[in-house]
Amino acid sequence: MANEIVYTVPSSSCMWIETSLVSSGNWWGFGYSNTAGSEVKGAIRFTGVAVAQGTSVNFAQIGMWFEEREGSQTVKGKIYGIDEDNTAALNSGVWGRATTSATQTTDANGTDVNIYRTTDVTSIVNEIFARGGWSSGNALGFIFRDNGTTTGSGNNYFDETPSGTNSYIAIRVSA
Repeated sequence: MANEIVYTVPSSSCMWIETSLVSSGNWWGFGYSNTAGSEVKGAIRFTGVAVAQGTSVNFAQIGMWFEEREGSQTVKGKIYGIDEDNTAALNSGVWGRATTSATQTTDANGTDVNIYRTTDVTSIVNEIFARGGWSSGNALGFIFRDNGTTTGSGNNYFDETPSGTNSYIAIRVSA
């Protein structure tokens, strides 16, 4: 029997985005911006994750809320866990943080907005929960980087803006 726990991004202060033109909290995304001439990279953080250290997760999935869309090409992303026992607040130093060896790729097609795209992050979550300093109630964070989105056809990225904190993580553990 499995139990599923769902955590949403608790506030816009738990989201971060950066390009060569923008470095800001309160929203996140990933892809490539020709306007900025650089990748769009983002981070999200879930607080109060009530899973004990060493717990083996059967399944973990991130539901990414795509509120806005630029371009129509496939957006290719790579997800990393932030390799910290208790992910600190997101700020301009987020890109220098250690990341998990486990990663997951995600590709998003189409121009749909106001929808969820889900990606399995089980191996990333298990790597973080196996850390010796992880404790129930800690914060869990993820970094989203571009992974080869087409750069020659305008902006191609998805994002969630400050108006929403809809992204979530669902974690299933054995009862």
